[in-house]
Amino acid sequence: RLLPVGEERSVQDFFPRPPASPVRGAIIDVIDGVTQIGQYNVVVVDRGARDGLAPGVVLRVDQRGETIRDRVDKDTRSRVTLPDESAGLIMVFRTFDRVSFALVMEAQRPMHVLDRVRNP
Repeated sequence: RLLPVGEERSVQDFFPRPPASPVRGAIIDVIDGVTQIGQYNVVVVDRGARDGLAPGVVLRVDQRGETIRDRVDKDTRSRVTLPDESAGLIMVFRTFDRVSFALVMEAQRPMHVLDRVRNP
C-alpha cells in the first residue's frame, strides 16, 4: 500500500534549548526494541507539539525510583519507593501532536521505558 506523504519539512539545523513551558512526561518506547536505553538511541516520548515540544528541545530523563522492602519498619510487607535519579538528556528531533521522537544525547546510567522526562 502507498500512503500520501505529508507536507512536513525535515529540520536540518537543531538549536538545543529548554522547553518554553514545564514538561512532565515519560519514555513510552524505544526504537529497535532494546530493554536498556543508552546514548544515541532513539526514544518515543508521550508529549508532543500540543505540549509545547519542538525540534531542538532538550529534556532531562529521570530513572524511576525502585520500590524496595522497608528495612526500618518491623512489618516485612512494608515497602518504600526510592527517589528518582538523573539518567541523562534527550533532544527532540521530530514532533507530532501527542508524541515526539528524541535522541539520547547523554546517558549517565541506563534508561528504561516509563522513565520520566522533564525540564532540565
